[in-house]
Amino acid sequence: MEAFRGTVPLVPCRELSGADCDLVVSADDAACPAGHAVPTRDLPDDDLPVSGRYRPRARLAGHEDFEEVSYEDEAAIVARIVGDPSALAVSRTAAEPCAQHHGVDADRARAELRHLVSTALGCSAYTRTAGGYWKIRFKGMTASLSPPGTVILSYTTRHYERLPSEVIGGAPSRFGAQRSRAPRLAGPPLPLEEIQAKLAEQPRFAARLIASWARRQEVDDDTAVEELTHRFREDLMAGRWQAGERPGTWLLTGQSQWGVAADTAEVLATWPPTAPSQ
Repeated sequence: MEAFRGTVPLVPCRELSGADCDLVVSADDAACPAGHAVPTRDLPDDDLPVSGRYRPRARLAGHEDFEEVSYEDEAAIVARIVGDPSALAVSRTAAEPCAQHHGVDADRARAELRHLVSTALGCSAYTRTAGGYWKIRFKGMTASLSPPGTVILSYTTRHYERLPSEVIGGAPSRFGAQRSRAPRLAGPPLPLEEIQAKLAEQPRFAARLIASWARRQEVDDDTAVEELTHRFREDLMAGRWQAGERPGTWLLTGQSQWGVAADTAEVLATWPPTAPSQ
């Protein structure tokens, strides 16, 4: 039986630490009064939410005593969550990043996380750690669950503006319309100031660059455009411009290098800053 203190769920220690302990603790506590440690709930570094990418992070870990505790059958847990996601508790460590990243209130964040977890489990988009924790990866989003599947412990996303329900429902990214699909025909070069102004308003990426990025990062085209846009805008603010080695191109160098068409201001390619310009 769960109790609640505000928006932070209180659950038996065994549900978070895996120890044979029924003391009630907050889902955000590091340990119960008896000293049983609750493993860190952060996911691996490359899966952190955009808004938290500079925070210190630790990896998801299980507890060595978990195997001594008996829980529901895995299939029964999945069926329970899919059948009634509203019963899932959501820890502050999951709800706050979701609310802050997407600009929604706490109630909406919790509803979005429950929808994500129940949908992903219904599609078998999860793995289990040695300690029994659930790691969910679904359409560029991740979440973690306590071993008995009662508390959502963390959330991360690769989507810069779409909520989980929008991603799951197939809503297109607002960046998607800025792709360039037409074949390139070289024209007269534009002044650099005009190119910079066009890119500051909304960068356009070559179809080949979008497809290559999506393939390497294992994401859909909309997510590829979102990620490219975010990275490019960071470099556009402080990067250095110079003529590219290829005729009719400019080279922007920041955290990455970007090849830009001089006649259309289209972003043609990107590569690490240590690589030779192309």
